[in-house]
Amino acid sequence: MKDRTRWKIILLIALLIFLDLWTKELAKSFLKETFTYSNTFPYGGIAIFEGFLSGIDFSLGYVENKGAAFGFFHNFPKILLLFRLILVSFLGYLVFFKEKKHIVRLGLSFVIAGALGNLADVFRQQYVIDFLNFHFYGYPFPLFNLADSLITIGGVMLIFFEIPIFKKFTEDHLEKGSINVYTTKE
Repeated sequence: MKDRTRWKIILLIALLIFLDLWTKELAKSFLKETFTYSNTFPYGGIAIFEGFLSGIDFSLGYVENKGAAFGFFHNFPKILLLFRLILVSFLGYLVFFKEKKHIVRLGLSFVIAGALGNLADVFRQQYVIDFLNFHFYGYPFPLFNLADSLITIGGVMLIFFEIPIFKKFTEDHLEKGSINVYTTKE
């Protein structure tokens, strides 16, 4: 990998981590003291929109999550921390030393940035701040944050560009256009 490409990836990851940590600090500053959960919109938080597509509500709330996604493994913080460190190290190795496809590097970078953003929270305060609160047609979705969104987006990118059945579909459609996201000039 060229040094220029390496620096672009590092800058992207750093920018995404900054945005994640900044939004969490804003949530902590403005939502922590005022958030009390309610069963009606805006569910104890700050209303953003209600009834989008006749049933999607979005508000800002505040939760201190000591586990992984949806609070899983909250009783095993040391194992969870070790898993996160191993995962970030492995993904870093892939993005900087193994992977040649730009789009896969981008997906891996999103996952790394999200994981590092949540790890930074765990190191600083022993919990992750979640504040994005969606309800879909009356059913609440667990609160999450920008880092969780980055991990999800990166994971979806990896699925569509690396799992054979999806890879074939996306290759066929993308190569018909003027952009080929599968090759690198290194």
